[in-house]
Amino acid sequence: ARLALWASAARKLYNTGLVWGRREVELMWQLGATEQHCTDCLFLNGQVKTNAEWQTAGIEPQSPDLECKGYGDCSLVVV
Repeated sequence: ARLALWASAARKLYNTGLVWGRREVELMWQLGATEQHCTDCLFLNGQVKTNAEWQTAGIEPQSPDLECKGYGDCSLVVV
């Protein structure tokens, strides 16, 4: 059970690094393999924003502010 929590924490750190660690990169929200997604993630799926726009939005995958509380496996992908 802890391994799943560590994997989720690692994905969160990776996504945070994408949003805050690069300049002018376009990132797309991508649904993970979870069978049922929350309405927040479904709404965000496929949206492309620059990392600065994601910063301004204040939301990223594995965020506790999402309806799923960040327990899904969605990610940001560089496009």
